[in-house]
Amino acid sequence: MSTVYWKTREPADLEERELHKHEPARPVDEQHALPVGLYFTPDGTTEAVGVDEGNPMPVSMAGLIAAIQEPVHYAGTAKITCAAAGNYLAGDVLSASATDTAGRATYVPNLARTPGGIANFAAIRARCSEDAVLLAPRFHWFSAAPAAADVEMDDNAPFDLVTATGRGLHVGTFLGSSFVDRGTLGSTSDTVGLVEPVHCAPGETGLWLVLVTETAETNESAGMTIDLDFYVY
Repeated sequence: MSTVYWKTREPADLEERELHKHEPARPVDEQHALPVGLYFTPDGTTEAVGVDEGNPMPVSMAGLIAAIQEPVHYAGTAKITCAAAGNYLAGDVLSASATDTAGRATYVPNLARTPGGIANFAAIRARCSEDAVLLAPRFHWFSAAPAAADVEMDDNAPFDLVTATGRGLHVGTFLGSSFVDRGTLGSTSDTVGLVEPVHCAPGETGLWLVLVTETAETNESAGMTIDLDFYVY
């Protein structure tokens, strides 16, 4: 097999070549990789052009400034209405159905900046409609909607990755700050200072959430709601 070589393009002008001599051709190997050209498609066209002095890479200054000034952005919210059929034990699932196999994960969109990218959590603000709730929320994330046969998702049931399929879809978990009683207004949890990367599936910017309480909770009520606001890098 022939050896592949690379060499930077030299100026066409002979005098310029003498003033700016380039290194000799080098074989492509671990130390000298093949250079990659940059191309982009200008607005209103379908033909890609190479990046050079005449065709500089377009940059949105507004977008660049916003990205620098606001590295953390609001991704969205999700609401879980708990069946709350009885007191929660440590490790129990919080979900909308206590019926066997009827529990479902909650889809949270727009967590990653690009499809198939990393959802890097920075903060989660949570509000519970019931006062005196002091549970510690644990967030279990899945790359696709888990099935009841693979993951336990029923309200008040112990969280369980029932099968290898359920384990394979499970892509991350972290513990949030415990809820604090705010009197008649309910309870809140403010989890800040996170650096929790979770990988989304190809083509997806969202993840599926199964919320679990890390601690026992006796102050629940049927139909209480938990609103979750997500902030990501």
